[in-house]
Amino acid sequence: MQQTSSDSSSATSTSDSSSSTAISDIASKLVSAVDTDSDGSISKSELETFATDNGSSTSEADSLLKSLDQDGDGAVSTDELAKSLKTMVDALKSALSSSSSTNSVSVSA
Repeated sequence: MQQTSSDSSSATSTSDSSSSTAISDIASKLVSAVDTDSDGSISKSELETFATDNGSSTSEADSLLKSLDQDGDGAVSTDELAKSLKTMVDALKSALSSSSSTNSVSVSA
């Protein structure tokens, strides 16, 4: 049976939805791991502590915070982290799909 374009759109939509759910779950787990005061977001001090405890510098943590803090409130929420992760996954998928057609790679989150 041949797949119609509406079937293909539905399959893509379902795949995007499950991918977004997986990314949101990952973001939530990451925030929970770093969020020591359990307020639902990662503050500058929480990120700096996490970074230095894991071999990075406070300046690297501050740079990361600037890139992830989309609303400028000085903290990273689960939604902000999920949006950034989705952007990275989408960029990776795009880069892989534009690479050589002889190397087929599938990426899912």
